[in-house]
Amino acid sequence: MQKKIALTGGHFTPGLAVIEELKKRDWEITWIGINKAISGKEIKTLEAKTLPGLNIPFYEVSTFKFQRTDILGSLFSSWKLGLGLYQSFVILQKVRPSVLLSFGSFVAVPSSIAAWILGIPVVTHEQTTVSGLANRLISFIAEKVAISYPTSQEFFDPKKTIFTGNLLRVSLFKSAQKKLNKRSKIPVLFVTGGSRGSQVINEIISSNLKNLVEKFKIFHQTGETDYTKCVKIKNKLPKNLRSRYVVNNSLTPEDMEKMFVKADILVSRAGANTVSEIALFGIPTIFIPIPWSSGNEQYKNALMLKNLRLAEIIEERDLNNKTFLKTLDYILDNYSKYKRNTAKAKKLVSQDASKKLVDILEEYAHI
Repeated sequence: MQKKIALTGGHFTPGLAVIEELKKRDWEITWIGINKAISGKEIKTLEAKTLPGLNIPFYEVSTFKFQRTDILGSLFSSWKLGLGLYQSFVILQKVRPSVLLSFGSFVAVPSSIAAWILGIPVVTHEQTTVSGLANRLISFIAEKVAISYPTSQEFFDPKKTIFTGNLLRVSLFKSAQKKLNKRSKIPVLFVTGGSRGSQVINEIISSNLKNLVEKFKIFHQTGETDYTKCVKIKNKLPKNLRSRYVVNNSLTPEDMEKMFVKADILVSRAGANTVSEIALFGIPTIFIPIPWSSGNEQYKNALMLKNLRLAEIIEERDLNNKTFLKTLDYILDNYSKYKRNTAKAKKLVSQDASKKLVDILEEYAHI
């Protein structure tokens, strides 16, 4: 009898790595998530865009995110959790998975609770160096909590916790072997704010674009919100420099992989999987962490590579044209020193994390 699994959560990139391993072992896969990346805007999440091409059913549920900075607003929208719980019951009774795997975030809460009530074993994976509120809540009903970094052990019951490492697709390890250890003649600067983009990062690039294209070939993933604005700014550049600035609103995981091979320097947020991928490819990076991430997790993620001297961190409160350009010039001038730390950074990444996690899932699929 074919084993069935439902995946859920707000972190889709590690989900892709697990999907690869699940398909090797002939699991039937379903994803439960949200369709819109930004509330009120017709911008699809990466999973909603990607899963149809993988022939994996995608079911949408409603949920809400508890905002510490807007407690009243959170209370008013808490009804969505009840709706999401009902929707999850319906989906899980239809799909009847052997086990549910959560990747944390508020998206995973209703499906995890519904699975627990229905007697479906729940396993959750924590990608970050610290744990968000959602995964801490889910851990109480989970059979196992898989962690990416030893530092997140303190947030969970040690009897349930198992170290797997963070989850990266197999092709990333192959592509990382193609990465050259020397800088391009015209250095390539890759700028990304994550799948939804970052207006803060977009603004710092836009306001310094003329200066930057004189030194760099720039690939800029803007997200949907600022894409048109950045294209207009590109068209105002001198004609001989426009080809040095390539703008994309979104990139597939495969596109991101190609960019990691090309990039000499990276400017990025500091999501857990992004940090792991940067470590694997050994790219000197300026991290601009999201300041409101739970437990300041993005700053702590970035700090791992800062401590290994592969990256620099500029906090949003300190971000301005002067600090950005000074930091970028410093990395460029000391490029070989940063690249010497590539081997140490790669040790943060586990190549068999997905296998370890699916081994755990197989234990609970037979309950």
